[in-house]
Amino acid sequence: MSGSDLDVVGSKRWCSSLRVCPFLAILVSVSDSVQPLSNRNMILCRPAIPDDLPDLVEGNQGIAQETENLTLSTRTLSSGIEAVFDDANRGAYWVATDDHGIIGQLLITFEWSDWRNGQIWWIQSVYVWPRARRQGVFRTLLATITEQAQQAGVVELRLYAETTNDKAHKTYLNQGFETGHYQVFAKPLKTN
Repeated sequence: MSGSDLDVVGSKRWCSSLRVCPFLAILVSVSDSVQPLSNRNMILCRPAIPDDLPDLVEGNQGIAQETENLTLSTRTLSSGIEAVFDDANRGAYWVATDDHGIIGQLLITFEWSDWRNGQIWWIQSVYVWPRARRQGVFRTLLATITEQAQQAGVVELRLYAETTNDKAHKTYLNQGFETGHYQVFAKPLKTN
């Protein structure tokens, strides 16, 4: 972000170039989302911007390789991420950064619950770069998303993980998630 993209409102800096999903109706205060990562670095959580595309592609490829031993097409993945930037109704990427760049990411997608008359946010595409693991990056991203969800009146956060990804399961349980009473089923309709 350049200095011209930041607006000062009171004592807070707001990024005017960030597109925020109309469901959220929230601008993220840069100064409110800074959390300590270590003695030397700070972590900043913010909505992703189109310039983050190469890092988001790298992160998603990392997830697929590490959890499912899959190699994702860079072209398809780039198009899929760009589609989120082009239509905020599809979701919103969030990134965690430190002094050296992006160190974590996640994607929020939206589900309407008629039973609860409220929105559910699904957390997807969670990835923390190996150099930043075990330093609270996911915890900080989750805290930021939780705060945003509460402000937006979201009724629940949900996520799913590869069934054999025990490290992710443990992390999610430690962060207050519970295993639900629903089983996720998938019926593929299109192959790339």
